Amino acid sequence: MSPATAAEIQKLRDQKLKLETRAAAVRVNVQHLKSQREAAGEGLSQDVAAAYVRMNAYLGAEKSDLDDGDVAAARDHMEKAANEVNTLEALFRSGVPAVKQIAEKL
Repeated sequence: MSPATAAEIQKLRDQKLKLETRAAAVRVNVQHLKSQREAAGEGLSQDVAAAYVRMNAYLGAEKSDLDDGDVAAARDHMEKAANEVNTLEALFRSGVPAVKQIAEKL
């Protein structure tokens, strides 16, 4: 592995650490929302569930890419994961009724 590639992988790992921290907070919020919705006899909304599944899938793919040394693919998956994290964070901050109710309790 060239020094440039090693440096780029380290940079991506540092960025991933920050993204994983945000993703962990989103996971807590989604799990709390899921518990609340299940207690009411309902499930997660399609937009929340889909973004949550995509976020986790992209983060998993990014890890595999980094392990394989594929910087371009890792960067692509990290960007996609970040977009899903942004979407979920926005849903928890915005007026999505079920999400907003949970966010206000946290």
